[in-house]
Amino acid sequence: MNKIIKFLILLVTFQFLNCKNNNTNKDSEIQDSNISVNKIKMIEDILNKQLKKGAKQYLDEAGVELPKNSFDMNDLEACSNLESTLLESNKFKRLTEEEFSNKIKLIFNRTIDFKSDKKILYFNFFDICDRKLNLLPINNIDNKGVYVSKAHKLIFDFHYLPEIIDYKSLYPKLYQEEKKLQKSFKNKNGDNCSIEYWYEINDLKIEQEINNKITINRNKYLFNDNNESFVWLQKNDKYFLESLVKTFGYVKDKQLLEFVFDNQKIIKNSNIEEINKLLWHKTCDEKLVFHKETLDIINEKENKKEYFNFLNDEYLRYIDKSELPISEKAEIIANILNFIALNTNDYDPFSNMGFFAQNFDGGRKTEGKYSKEFIKHNFYNLKDFKKQWEESKIDGDGVAYPGNIE
Repeated sequence: MNKIIKFLILLVTFQFLNCKNNNTNKDSEIQDSNISVNKIKMIEDILNKQLKKGAKQYLDEAGVELPKNSFDMNDLEACSNLESTLLESNKFKRLTEEEFSNKIKLIFNRTIDFKSDKKILYFNFFDICDRKLNLLPINNIDNKGVYVSKAHKLIFDFHYLPEIIDYKSLYPKLYQEEKKLQKSFKNKNGDNCSIEYWYEINDLKIEQEINNKITINRNKYLFNDNNESFVWLQKNDKYFLESLVKTFGYVKDKQLLEFVFDNQKIIKNSNIEEINKLLWHKTCDEKLVFHKETLDIINEKENKKEYFNFLNDEYLRYIDKSELPISEKAEIIANILNFIALNTNDYDPFSNMGFFAQNFDGGRKTEGKYSKEFIKHNFYNLKDFKKQWEESKIDGDGVAYPGNIE
């Protein structure tokens, strides 16, 4: 943890030496040095404020923890400054603005505008279309997401500074002052309350190490394509990796998609909503995006026929009965039927597409609701789908029934 502050101090020293040795850039270098000095002072002030508030506050009579207050932009910027220095000291390769923008667009489908006044963005795991900056306490109710620093070109979780730096060693004076702070107070209602300070948390050092490893490995995986970081995240930050796919619809990384797929029960899963997240998502402008990449993963499985049977027998039935608009139902169904037909050597139209055509589209004599959508959208330009569908409408499921005998 000492690396973080030492790095900043060395940076300031280096810049002051440069100012003495290079008069041509003296003014700008002094300005840069002042900025770094200000950052160090800001971090110390923020740390002092957070130490005085304590880690947790309790209502004594009930024995329950009091809700934390919202943090502010100074807290957020102090955190991002330290996270940036942490990455610098761990061989993180900083991307250009264009490279960073492209990565953020690809992974999170968000556009970064470096000309705007917004310094920090928030990506909401509860609602990806909610673009408001959230300063509520980090928990699974009010705040679940990641922040993006445009200045430092990184993503980070918000942490109070004692959660990411060894402040006892770096700021011994503040640590000694913290131990003298009063532990009891009365709230505005006159109730007796108590404070648990950061120095009293036994496993704080472990928490600091985990928080910093998460920041390092998330950024090195996403922006440096570091495979070691990806392996670490699989073991220690599974929720984040799953969120990239299931929440943001990022399926362009085959290794990531395969990891998430293999950790998701597909066949005989009563929670089909989770399967939806692997097969398609909707953008904030309500556009449906189908994940053919997931079907490609299935196609490489030894038991792919078992997966195909599940999709054809259960999943398509679920989609047909869902409340999705017919246009979206048709697009999902078309992609799945077409893919199965193209990738099953022993394809039987009676038990696959023919079954669906006869039982969900009115049979061979009827241009049903799905046929109309397929035709309207030129069969989505899917390979051979027009021919497959027309043949399936004729063949049906191979079982004659009243009204369908010729």
